[in-house]
Amino acid sequence: MNDYLSTRIKNISESLTLSLVAKTLELKKRNKPVISLAIGEPDWSCLECAKNAAITAINANKIKYTSANGMLELRREISNRFEELYGIYYNMDEITAGSGAKYILTSVFQTLLNEKDEVILLAPYWLSYPDMIELTGAKCKIIKNDSFKISPDDLKNAINKKTKILLLNSPSNPSGIMYSKDELLLLAQELRKHEQIIIVSDEIYNEIIFDKDLSLAHNLVSLAPDLKNRIVCINGASKTYAMTGYRIGWALGPKKIINKMTAYQSQTTGSASQVSQIACIAALKDKSSYIKDLNLTLLKKKILVCLTIEKIKNLDYINPDGAFYIFLNIKNFFNLSYKGKIISNSEDFANILLNEFYVVTLAGSYFGTEGYLRITLATSTKQILEGLERLENFVNTLKHVN
Repeated sequence: MNDYLSTRIKNISESLTLSLVAKTLELKKRNKPVISLAIGEPDWSCLECAKNAAITAINANKIKYTSANGMLELRREISNRFEELYGIYYNMDEITAGSGAKYILTSVFQTLLNEKDEVILLAPYWLSYPDMIELTGAKCKIIKNDSFKISPDDLKNAINKKTKILLLNSPSNPSGIMYSKDELLLLAQELRKHEQIIIVSDEIYNEIIFDKDLSLAHNLVSLAPDLKNRIVCINGASKTYAMTGYRIGWALGPKKIINKMTAYQSQTTGSASQVSQIACIAALKDKSSYIKDLNLTLLKKKILVCLTIEKIKNLDYINPDGAFYIFLNIKNFFNLSYKGKIISNSEDFANILLNEFYVVTLAGSYFGTEGYLRITLATSTKQILEGLERLENFVNTLKHVN
């Protein structure tokens, strides 16, 4: 039989998180007591005003095409929110909205990257980044260090003539680590020396922060406004507003880049759902304490979960600044065995935890960093604590290899 697949598609893997969703559903159908600590999808409800706006839009038959870059009112509210948070104004032609932040990232990569270009990114990284980048024919230049942050020296050493994009994600998925103001200012100093580099800033968790003031993640545009014409900020409604299924994301950046992203979108998805855009407008306009209350709830949950982790012998973790994940350090359990099976890496650990104890997690190797395991805070405290109890039972049964 002829092989009709393109070379670029042959090298692309299915999203690991979505394949784990399928695995979880399969186990549940077999009546297994599965606990999923894997997926970064909020289990809390989105704003009532967003739901009501969507219902009203459907009843009013507002289910039509919109402009490829999104409804004008949506872009206006995106601009208003950014200015409210960071004091920087974006014109309507410097903003494009589409079918989710993941798609918007795809759009910016397709717009900017040529074959053999390089994108600098840090490990651990969101597991979809490499495939999204490689679909363009470009390559990833991955920085690895113990701090889980890119330093100016890291950046300087990684840059070459092929470098096109620096990809930042703060707070990070999966580590939850966030760049400080001073760290971003130092990166900006180095970036000023390299005018060929565009900075793509994935800010999907920018309002989910654990610091005592519940402030925002620092934004490079606000700290280094002279670099505004080289920065594309990516965000969306999925995380902050718990609107994953609405599929609304957006980019703010230089007009020339935004225009071509919009052109790409016009030839692929056409436009995002009008109903979803209207719901997102309502969410962005909301002036309630929804986000503050969400952060307080997540902070309390994080504290309880971290205290529980600290009671599990030989288990360590990265204390997150934001997002809603805990990155567990499981290196102490390598080269131990479970029922004769030696744990050599994080995938071995995650597979045994899933198949024997029915707890779904994500191996650190999926994020480009061996020796870790990602669990989510975006589910009930009861589920998380029960999952950790099973994990503790698992590690307590591990034996040294003779």
